[in-house]
Amino acid sequence: MRFVQRSDPLPEDFEQRAKDEYDDVVAHRNDPSKTKSFTFKVYKRPEIKQLLQDMFHGKCAYCETFYSAAQPMDVEHYRPKGAASADDSHDGYWWLAMKWDNLLPSCIGCNRKRKQIPPKGRRPTACPDPERCTGFQSIRNRGVGQERQFPSHRNRRTCR
Repeated sequence: MRFVQRSDPLPEDFEQRAKDEYDDVVAHRNDPSKTKSFTFKVYKRPEIKQLLQDMFHGKCAYCETFYSAAQPMDVEHYRPKGAASADDSHDGYWWLAMKWDNLLPSCIGCNRKRKQIPPKGRRPTACPDPERCTGFQSIRNRGVGQERQFPSHRNRRTCR
């Protein structure tokens, strides 16, 4: 992952909008009549996307690919806002959804979950560190991409 010092000033209204959205999320989560998930908006604003793009020089924070020529930038939440895949009972880091330090620019390939199947003859058959994982026998069923792949504090995953 690429480290970038965050020195660019945020838009004047970002902090207030983030605080207002946080209050809206709390109200939404405390209302038992709400059945749909909350729709976050602050991080999707064009000026936030532009700041991230400028700060990371048009590169994905994970793979450092110049994404702008081939695809739009996704705003990635380093700690996922909706859920953490390592623990089904974890409902995500929703309180960090509008925090500036949790936002990263990402190419679509790194941000969205997808399946990737290596060609025959190139599939690894065992983990390079058998002490830490169960191997790659089920690589056909594994997804790649960040999506909500983040270990929760309740269930830390090793390399499996």
